[in-house]
Amino acid sequence: MSEDPTQDLAGKYDTKPTMETLLSEMRAGFARIDERFGAMETRTGGLEAQIGGLETRIGGLEARIGGLEKRFEEFEDRFERMEMRMDRVIGVVHETRADVRELRAELRERFKESA
Repeated sequence: MSEDPTQDLAGKYDTKPTMETLLSEMRAGFARIDERFGAMETRTGGLEAQIGGLETRIGGLEARIGGLEKRFEEFEDRFERMEMRMDRVIGVVHETRADVRELRAELRERFKESA
């Protein structure tokens, strides 16, 4: 026997097949990981296409909302103009009422004078 006890173990146990087995298992594990990443990339590509479609639809919705906002602003402008016109009409009605009351008062006085 030699003085170094580890030399006896090296001769007794050959670790080369164990290392090859470990390397083989590691390669197989890395291959599975690569497959999973590939599948994830495929799914991600599909998701990116869906997101692109959603962005397109959102852009269309934003355009429609912009059109609605413009129409609403036009409606508000028309309503304000109509409100101003109604105020003018109400002013004219009040003036006309005052004129009619004055006319009635004058007619009553004249009828009283002539009677």
